[in-house]
Amino acid sequence: MLKGTVEDEFGEPLIGVNVRVITPNNRVMGTVTDINGNYSILVEKAAKIEFSYVGFQTFQYVVKSNIGAYNVKLQMESEGLDEVVVVAYGSTRKATLTGAIGSVGSKELIKSPTATLANALSGKIPGLTSVQSSGAPGLDDPQILVRGIGTLTTEGSSPLILVDGVERSFNSIDPNEIADVSILKDASATAVFGVRGANGVILITTKRGEKGKTSVSLTSQVGVQLPTALLDFSNSYVRAAYMTEAEYNDGIAPEHYTFSKEIIEAFRDHTNPLIYPDIDWYDYVLKKAVPQTQHNLSISGGTDRARYFISLGYLYQQGLFETFGTDKNNNFLYNRYNFRSNVDIDITKSTLLSINLGGRVEKRNQPVVGEEQIFRFLGESSPTASPGVVDGKLIITNPEYLPKPGYNAFNEFYGRGYTKATKNVLNVDVTLNQKLDFITSGLSVKLKGAYNNDYIVNKKRTSGVPTYTPIILADGSIQLQKNGDEGKFDYSEDSNAGGRSSIARDWYTELGLNYSHTFGKHEVNALLLYNQSKKYYPSVYSEIAAGYVGLVGRVTYNYATRYLLDLNAGYNGSENFAPEQRFGFFPSLSVGWVLSNEKFFPQNDWLTYLKIRGSYGVVGNDKLGSNRFLYSPDTYGYSGGVYNFGTDNPEYVPGAYEGNIGNPNVTWEKAYKQNYGADLYLFKDRLKVNLDFFRERRKDILITRLSDPIITGKESPAINYGKVKNQGYEIALRWEDKIGKHFNYFISPSLSYSHNEIIEMDEVKPNEPYMSQTGHPVGQFFGYEFYGFYNGSETEKAYEQKYGKPFPDHGVSLQPGAVCYVDLNNDGTIDGDDIHPVGYTNFPEYSASLNLGFSYKGFDFSMVLSGVTNVSRKLSFMATPIGAQRTGGLLNENYTDRWTTSTASTATLPAPSFNMLVNNSKPSRLWIVDGDYIRLKNVELGYRLSEKTLKRLPFNSLRFYLNAYNLFTISDYPEADPEPINSARSYPLTRIINFGVSLNF
Repeated sequence: MLKGTVEDEFGEPLIGVNVRVITPNNRVMGTVTDINGNYSILVEKAAKIEFSYVGFQTFQYVVKSNIGAYNVKLQMESEGLDEVVVVAYGSTRKATLTGAIGSVGSKELIKSPTATLANALSGKIPGLTSVQSSGAPGLDDPQILVRGIGTLTTEGSSPLILVDGVERSFNSIDPNEIADVSILKDASATAVFGVRGANGVILITTKRGEKGKTSVSLTSQVGVQLPTALLDFSNSYVRAAYMTEAEYNDGIAPEHYTFSKEIIEAFRDHTNPLIYPDIDWYDYVLKKAVPQTQHNLSISGGTDRARYFISLGYLYQQGLFETFGTDKNNNFLYNRYNFRSNVDIDITKSTLLSINLGGRVEKRNQPVVGEEQIFRFLGESSPTASPGVVDGKLIITNPEYLPKPGYNAFNEFYGRGYTKATKNVLNVDVTLNQKLDFITSGLSVKLKGAYNNDYIVNKKRTSGVPTYTPIILADGSIQLQKNGDEGKFDYSEDSNAGGRSSIARDWYTELGLNYSHTFGKHEVNALLLYNQSKKYYPSVYSEIAAGYVGLVGRVTYNYATRYLLDLNAGYNGSENFAPEQRFGFFPSLSVGWVLSNEKFFPQNDWLTYLKIRGSYGVVGNDKLGSNRFLYSPDTYGYSGGVYNFGTDNPEYVPGAYEGNIGNPNVTWEKAYKQNYGADLYLFKDRLKVNLDFFRERRKDILITRLSDPIITGKESPAINYGKVKNQGYEIALRWEDKIGKHFNYFISPSLSYSHNEIIEMDEVKPNEPYMSQTGHPVGQFFGYEFYGFYNGSETEKAYEQKYGKPFPDHGVSLQPGAVCYVDLNNDGTIDGDDIHPVGYTNFPEYSASLNLGFSYKGFDFSMVLSGVTNVSRKLSFMATPIGAQRTGGLLNENYTDRWTTSTASTATLPAPSFNMLVNNSKPSRLWIVDGDYIRLKNVELGYRLSEKTLKRLPFNSLRFYLNAYNLFTISDYPEADPEPINSARSYPLTRIINFGVSLNF
């Protein structure tokens, strides 16, 4: 018996390697490696053993003993030109690929300790943009875009996501279940999806079993979560000093200042914290670090007739909130249980039955008021509002001793209860694949059926707690006065939580005919497929199921892997359109030319492979928000007691009103996509280069008219009117080499760029041309042009000298240090007609990443560095220090960088003032800032025990590793983390540091 492990050049095990033994008398036996790259096979002396794997050089070895172990490292061929790439409704060889498709395998995904699969993709595939806006356990899904925004809304730009060929959510899938994630970017890859392919498609393929001995793998990880960045609020003393300075600037007499000198000194000295508290809400309410654990057990194996893959996963995340001795359920908590069983059974030599059973149970807790509200309350709370919880008592500031104590976040969530959401997800796929070689070689038919079921229940438990107010007694001691009593514990169950039905159920079916055959140097593949889906309980008209139906066609041809042709088409129908407009035809064409396979191509070591490719096609979109049946007849509503006739008539009568207006001519919007690319391998295949340039013209975009006058009193119908163009490029490089015998390394930088522009949106003509959204990117920020800070006649003279116009009227008597704006239309007044495009949008135009790693003997290291630019964020709390009601908090930067007479030449923020708050906080270039950042997204260091050590242990392999997620960020963004669209009002993103062990036996 010969056994061992087959690995790649970087020490990673290879699954499914063909191991073939050829005996001296030419008898052949074979097996394949298991999920951890292990194999075992009977051999005899002098037999030849051969190891072959797609994308790697075949290795042969003559057996010198029939008992023992032999480990193999396979060398890559020209970066897997025979590698199989997952495409829509099938797969193809990388060498014959003509479309724009990016992919990443399981090995890379599991290096990231994040709980959400979509976050693990960040920085790994050019053209994929992800923006994570929350780090809350179970609520940290990012917004994903493929090649930016191509339509008039970001919500309408989300890609189609398919798991094992069926539309499903993928964020909560255990990464250990995933075999491959493919991103389909251009029309040649997405045209087969017709009315749903315009925004790109993400294909997730789960793992399957391979023939061989049963293999058991266990992965266990324990880590900690820490906030990446928090708002830096000032203490009570600084806040009081700022308020006093603001009141001085506003001309308030000292005797009417909110805080006396004695109170301010008490804040400074902390002599009486119960009466004059100083609380840092973020530091007090949020823990420094909390645990996270992940575990996975997988079993795989099989025989000639049946293969299986079984996976069980568990994830636990604790939230950052302190519960101060109350019920631990008042915190953010998340438990997830994943399961999967994929089985393949060869019923006959030509009949394959595949059964997939997957799902999960999610249990998520959060404080009863919800994530967004809590962090808004924390930011709007004053450090003087409460000294916190003392001996289990919630103390609130006594306004008799401290005027204007400010807003107290504890009133909103402390002891108020929690919401527990339980979600059960079941996914079932059954596929029958029948070869029809008896008709003609290479012909087969596939029948697939899928069923998905989600069940969601929200249970809400609410209560209340008394508060305590400190009272100073005659002897100077402090007594706590109780306010209110313990609240009654209430329970309610909401089966329609968050606007989602308690039950979501859908099914999908497809019937496809496949043909694949090679005639000498000619290779032909063809597909004809019918599919249909139905979704029950949709969010709109939930009593009417939603559905799609369509046909798919594909023909691919290549000659000697030199000349490549790919024809795709989708013919789809949507319920949103009238019968005569319902179906659309979406064709695409892509071609490729492998110049390096031509006889005239010079044989050399510096350019070994060159392929150029191009594609053009039409794909569609049928969505206008969540609206359905856009063609339906005009509607009306009826309500009782809403009209009164005449004047001073107290009697209201029932009446009907006009509702939605239907449009029987509305149809799908169309995206005309072009892609031009090149693939190069240089310097003996050590450097691989992938280049893509894309251009998209979206027309007939579904909108409701903006130019209809409001006097009509109707809601405008959906029409095909909008136009957007989007274009960009992607550059991906990968250098792989080795130094000496044991040191292997790779460096893989990439850069993506996408820029869109609104061509038509039915915009009402603005008063000034520069106010128009047309001609600018979707989601472009608009604001005033910031000129500087007011310093009397000095500012006015400088303005007139620069612009040749008098200093404009700002509608308020400006105080020294107030924000000044530029009068763009030169009418002498700052008003709404002076707003123009400022900065960029919430989504970056440039995304870059650097993936690199090395292996040395048993050690391996990898990291992902990612960054974005040409992206903007709008500051929140910094623009409104303390707030108009003077009850909120103050960021330290508002104090340290404020305008004063002594800092007039260096100040970056306005002078303290409540009179100027409205003027100062207008959207402008002062508050719309760059959101650029560079982030170490993922890093991992691992060590695999040597074969010699493993002989003394009951394991086939054992690896220890330390990895981290969001380890550090470089950015000039002043309000917390730059990635979330509104980081000041959301649960902070987390940095995860994680230790794990994986073993196989």
